[in-house]
Amino acid sequence: MIHQTLEKDASAPPNSAEPIASSSWLLPPRAVGTVTLLVVLFSAYCLHHTEGGPAGLFVGAVMLTIGALFVLIVQRLLPAVVLVGATMAIIHTVSYIKQQTTEVLLHAYDVVSLLSSWSAPIQFWRDHRQHALMLIAAAMVTGILVFITYRVDGTRIRRLHAAGATVLFVSLACVGAAAKGERRHTEFYFESVYLSFFLASWSETIEGLSRGRLMEAGPPTLSLAIGVSAACEPRSKPPHIILIHQESVLPPSHFPTLSYDRNLGPFFHSYDGQLRKLRVETFGGASWLTEFSVLTGLSTYSFGGMRQFVQQIMAGKVKDSLPHALARCGYRNVLFYPMLRRFLGVGKFFEGVGLHEIYDASDQGARLPNERDRFYYAICWRRSVGTSSPQANRCSPTW
Repeated sequence: MIHQTLEKDASAPPNSAEPIASSSWLLPPRAVGTVTLLVVLFSAYCLHHTEGGPAGLFVGAVMLTIGALFVLIVQRLLPAVVLVGATMAIIHTVSYIKQQTTEVLLHAYDVVSLLSSWSAPIQFWRDHRQHALMLIAAAMVTGILVFITYRVDGTRIRRLHAAGATVLFVSLACVGAAAKGERRHTEFYFESVYLSFFLASWSETIEGLSRGRLMEAGPPTLSLAIGVSAACEPRSKPPHIILIHQESVLPPSHFPTLSYDRNLGPFFHSYDGQLRKLRVETFGGASWLTEFSVLTGLSTYSFGGMRQFVQQIMAGKVKDSLPHALARCGYRNVLFYPMLRRFLGVGKFFEGVGLHEIYDASDQGARLPNERDRFYYAICWRRSVGTSSPQANRCSPTW
């Protein structure tokens, strides 16, 4: 093989856009440009059909920004194309796997939690070793391909041009974010917008990290050392407590012009005939927010943009909850759940707040995803009658 000596004209500027010289193993600029254009068009097509128009624009602009920044460093196109393409594929795959496992999409705070301490990666390795190995292999393959394309790319991009492209793509990302609009509360589990959800979640994650804690509370100098309350000793046998979580149900009398059976009104009255009001975190959907508030005594509004994900991010972090307080008084806490415990990844949250005895839809023998209320009420009642110790049951006939 005849090797050609690469000589660079000393008079040429250091950021020349021309290739240094031709070589048998270097791809010419025209080939590099063609490959880059084909990859960009294919990615745009995929984003439009998977993420949607405005969300696809947002994702595309963000990834182009990352690519332009990488070109600014290495002055080559192909390594940036490989890096951006591999990043998109890895995010999409990881988010899909998480959705299949927990029914929740990948959030930026997942990455922060994984890298915030040594214990998190160790726990991830123990619980998801196969997925961890796949992630490591993907990162290694990406690094190798980036190195190979760096060596064979025959073009050199001026850093001034790369910087200008970065500014342009950042502006385009801002336009895409505005066009995409606010995130719907069902987006993180009902929809498969893997890339746009993950990228958009960085704003609320950075907001939470910037204030030093997830909750919006007083400054650290005003915080007090609050210890767990001592065990209580009831003077008499405590009564059973049954908490019913019935989503989107309210007294029809709130709507005077509504035509309904007036016999339904007394069902919402207390034993003394009075109608008492209850302030909840949300209504008509996203009732896990009220669920979190009732069990922990914390308002989800204290978490800012992370409000929708409080059960996932606070799993195992609440040390003194309502079930914990009841357990100190001798109560046995039981949860009857109409969904599978992996729904929205809430199983770890329930266990963390003291609900260690959980009966999900499978445990209760549900044959349909929408069993009648009487099915769950009957099970809840049978488990409550005849028990020697006081029992706190949380029954969710609908969710």
